[in-house]
Amino acid sequence: MNITAKGGIRIPVYMVMVALALGGCKAWLPSAGPTVNEMNASASGRGLSESDVTLVEVDADVLRQLNAGALPEGFPAGWQSGKPSLTLGRGDVVQISIFEAPPAVLLASSMSAGAADSSLGGGSGMLNLPDQMVGSSGTVTVPFAGQIQVSGKTTAAVEQIIRSRLSKIANKPQVVVRLTQNQTNGVTVVADGRSVRLPLTPKGERLLDVVPLAGDGKAVKHTSVNLTRNGVTRSVSLKELARNARNNVYLRNGDVVTVAQNPYRVTILGATNSNAALDFGDDGMTVAEAIGRVAGLNDYRADPGGVYVLRQNGGVSSDGLNKPTVYRLDLRKAGSMVLTQQFRLQDKDMVYVSNAPSIRLQKILGLFNASLAPVSSTAGTVNSLNGN
Repeated sequence: MNITAKGGIRIPVYMVMVALALGGCKAWLPSAGPTVNEMNASASGRGLSESDVTLVEVDADVLRQLNAGALPEGFPAGWQSGKPSLTLGRGDVVQISIFEAPPAVLLASSMSAGAADSSLGGGSGMLNLPDQMVGSSGTVTVPFAGQIQVSGKTTAAVEQIIRSRLSKIANKPQVVVRLTQNQTNGVTVVADGRSVRLPLTPKGERLLDVVPLAGDGKAVKHTSVNLTRNGVTRSVSLKELARNARNNVYLRNGDVVTVAQNPYRVTILGATNSNAALDFGDDGMTVAEAIGRVAGLNDYRADPGGVYVLRQNGGVSSDGLNKPTVYRLDLRKAGSMVLTQQFRLQDKDMVYVSNAPSIRLQKILGLFNASLAPVSSTAGTVNSLNGN
């Protein structure tokens, strides 16, 4: 079927339909996302405004800046200090023992069978006080010494305070303070939806000591260890933690250790052989690895010049707020192929591969052929009847 134009020119109907479709296909033709031209138009101000999004062409200099701005893996130098001193606190239970050298003056009548042992010397005295819980005021009570403020002090410091008070009324007193129930000094280990409280001991627990309590140590590559201290969180891969002894820091009271398998996620959309959400750990993932895990670009749909990484907080707008940044990689260039092996993805990044421009034409022709199929079938049936 043809349409007669001015001058008697006969134009096939399908050419008219294709021209009309190409002119207005953006409004109604299905698509997995924008093309390269549409992405460029958005960045030039014909779509999103400059304050909405930034489009960056990735080259070696851009990648160098991105890698320089990435947070280093590991912990601050201040966290790598020596073993912390444990202090007593409210709720702790302590046992206090007092010894007096011979001749005992204060504790002579309290001498027990144990104190009569020759190792203590004749005439010495000993007093074992029952376990006491540090009260809400942070104190414990010691006979002949009164109330002792122990909260925030080490056991050695409390021993010195009691010994100083008793020295005026006892003969060379010696004091031993032992923590029997540790309710104050501890860390919380979180993994697999559960949490475990680990009391700290004078031995000094390190970060690697708590990992077996939390996860599968065999999945080293995919395991991340987060340490939160005083409201600041730092992350390190288990592989890096085991490799670098400086990251195996001493744990301190109140620390929260979170052990997670593949805690980060990126989304792959567009003209790849598979769209998926990919999980990864602190070991990291590059653009090349992400594309490889979805079986690469689709040969029939993908535009290799339109591989984008969309990052939610990649830049700062004029009003000081975070704004999305879109990084473009042109895989038609050998240099960009190399850059995909160095471009490290971040949590919540999205990798999008645009369709080739010819895909819309293919869709239009497919729709056109589908619309002609009933006509062709009817015409064939009529011809068949006429032939009979």
